[in-house]
Amino acid sequence: MKLQYSYILLIAAILATAPIHAAAGNNKEESKEAVYIERISVTAGEVFEIPVMFRNENTYSAFQCDIELPEGITFEKDEYGNYCIYPESGRVTQTHTMTAADIANGKVRVACYSMSSKDIIGNDGVLFYIKAKAEENCSGTVTM
Repeated sequence: MKLQYSYILLIAAILATAPIHAAAGNNKEESKEAVYIERISVTAGEVFEIPVMFRNENTYSAFQCDIELPEGITFEKDEYGNYCIYPESGRVTQTHTMTAADIANGKVRVACYSMSSKDIIGNDGVLFYIKAKAEENCSGTVTM
């Protein structure tokens, strides 16, 4: 059975170098910065990559985000127990270091930084991919 996974802005994004709101006098203007995931269709038992996107107006040399998957979807790890994350070479430079670790309640925190303060390239598109698996007993539609 084909599953529809709607990944809608429920990634808790904590961006390392900019505020969420930009001050404009006494009014606060909402930022157009967003970390997001587009809709993905997967089949039960399938291993797939989740493209994590970033739309930004400002420049950043680092980011951090927490990702929580719905029940029945799990993150994949490599033979060393590390999460399978892959930076997008078109946006993240070779000077960036990317890592992922467990935090509370099944969430994974992904962090990326450049010790030489190189900026992330571009203003919209994939930042990284993280590998996940739909468990065999998954069915229906899940929103993230």
